[in-house]
Amino acid sequence: QIHSLIQGESSVGKSTLLNLIRDYVPEEDRLYLTRITPQSLYYAPTGSLKNKAIFLAESAGIEEAEFPILQLMSEKCLAISYTATDAKTGENKSSVLVTEGPVQINCTAPHNIKKEDFYNRTLALATDDSEEQTKRILELQRKKRSPEGVNMAAARREIVEFYQHVQREI
Repeated sequence: QIHSLIQGESSVGKSTLLNLIRDYVPEEDRLYLTRITPQSLYYAPTGSLKNKAIFLAESAGIEEAEFPILQLMSEKCLAISYTATDAKTGENKSSVLVTEGPVQINCTAPHNIKKEDFYNRTLALATDDSEEQTKRILELQRKKRSPEGVNMAAARREIVEFYQHVQREI
């Protein structure tokens, strides 16, 4: 798995890039989340995270769950030992829950966030917030509203569907 971290200043298109990447992953193989609690990963239904691409809207949404996310990235599984009362006997019994990976984590973050443990496990992608790039984006936005833009959108949908189909076959 290659995990990605898209970094940039506010309003430079981090989420747009994340969503473009997300589109290429078949719906059944991806999760889009804005926040994760640590316990939700440990108690995820069996197999529900295995081979999933997880897209996180902003790194701030993972702060509480940073440890289990890092473990999933590195160890490809989580295990938690817990005690529960047996309904029949009333005795406490120890059990272990395992959340299977692997998972692929993709998220956005501002440039000023420095989390070494996260950086060591991800491919960092930096956005271009130059004036030239802003001009290119504005030109593309104008083009999208033209007849040529309709054709571009149709071609993009075909490409996305093709790549999703290829991933399903792999």
